[in-house]
Amino acid sequence: MPVSAEISAQISVTQTATPDGGQATAKQSAGPGVVLVANGTANGQADLAFVDTRTVTSGANDDIDLAGALSSVFGATLTFVEIMSILIYSEPTNTTNLTVGNAPSNPFQGPFGAAAHTEVIAPGGLSLAHRPSGWTVVAGTGDILRIANASGASATYQIAILGRSA
Repeated sequence: MPVSAEISAQISVTQTATPDGGQATAKQSAGPGVVLVANGTANGQADLAFVDTRTVTSGANDDIDLAGALSSVFGATLTFVEIMSILIYSEPTNTTNLTVGNAPSNPFQGPFGAAAHTEVIAPGGLSLAHRPSGWTVVAGTGDILRIANASGASATYQIAILGRSA
C-alpha cells in the first residue's frame, strides 16, 4: 500500500514596535514549511507509516517494537528497516513528563546520538525528528523506542513514524 506524507515544520513570528513617526512590523520565519514525502524506499521517501494515540499509565513505559510488532491503519504488519521521521506530541492535559529513548534492551538509537540518550517532552510539548536518509532499525538489537511516563498520572500522546521497509 503506497504512502505519501506532508511534514510541517515552521515557526513564523510577527514583531511590532512604535518608533518615532509611526509603527513598524517585522515578519520572520524559519523552517521549510511543508516537506513532501513520496512513496518509495530511497532517500527522502517512505513506504511505511505508523500513526497512533497511546496512553502510558503512571510510572510505566510504552516500549514500541519498530521491527515487526506494529500494524498499519489497514492491519498490515510494519517492519521498519529505516526510520525517516518521528513526531511525538504530549497532550496538554497531561500532568507528567514523557521521556523518549533509553530502552534497557535493544534500544533504537535513532536521532538520540547514543542508545542511552533521552529527550523529555513536557505536557503540550512535541518532538519532531526528520532525517531524509533515515536512521537504521536493527531487529533484535536496535528496534525498541521507549516512551516512559513519570509517576503521578497517566499520560496520553500522539505518535507518527515514517520509514522504509528496505
